[in-house]
Amino acid sequence: MKPGGQYRKGAAAERRTIRHFEALGYRGFRFAGSHGEFDVILVSENHVILAQIKSGDATPTAIEIEAIKEFKVPDQVTKMVIRWKNRSRTPETLVL
Repeated sequence: MKPGGQYRKGAAAERRTIRHFEALGYRGFRFAGSHGEFDVILVSENHVILAQIKSGDATPTAIEIEAIKEFKVPDQVTKMVIRWKNRSRTPETLVL
C-alpha cells in the first residue's frame, strides 16, 4: 500500500460509517487523526454511539478492547467497534 494508504483507507471507513448511520437518523462527527479510543461519535435525538472504526482485515487489539470497555459512559451511550470488510455493503458491529 502507498505511504499514507492505511490512513486514507481508515478515513474513508470513518466517513462511510457516518453516511451509514446518518441514513438511520444519526448525526456523525469524525475525530480526524485521533489515536484515542474512538474515531467517530454518532448522535441521535435520544442516543449516542462512540465508535472505533476498522477496515479491511484490521481487528481491534486486546488493549484497544480493554480501553473501550473501561471508558465510563452514561446509560444512553453505546460503545462499539464497527468494522468494514473489503467490498462489504454493511458493517460488522461489536457492542462493548
